Amino acid sequence: MAHNEDQVRAKLRLAKRLTARGKSYRAVVEALGVSSATYSRWRNAYPQWFVARHEENGNAAPNGNGADHGAHLERENVALKLALADILLRERGILPPLSGDMTAR
Repeated sequence: MAHNEDQVRAKLRLAKRLTARGKSYRAVVEALGVSSATYSRWRNAYPQWFVARHEENGNAAPNGNGADHGAHLERENVALKLALADILLRERGILPPLSGDMTAR
């Protein structure tokens, strides 16, 4: 089905609202009722109508499944958990303070 310019504009506005609510790339495409390729083509053709939150952060999901973004978040989550564990172990005296540690008592 061919979409006219007004329909594309309305769908891109909807996509912008959905991404602002934290919807995934796949969920946005499904809500619009178009293919991932069509959605990408529209975003590239009409950038003045739409800038996705995940693109603003440099985390676009061009393949539509968000797998790369999910893997990145998983790695970041593991790194944050390890950092928190290190901090807690040092606060409890289980690990020695780092040299130049201002919080050591």
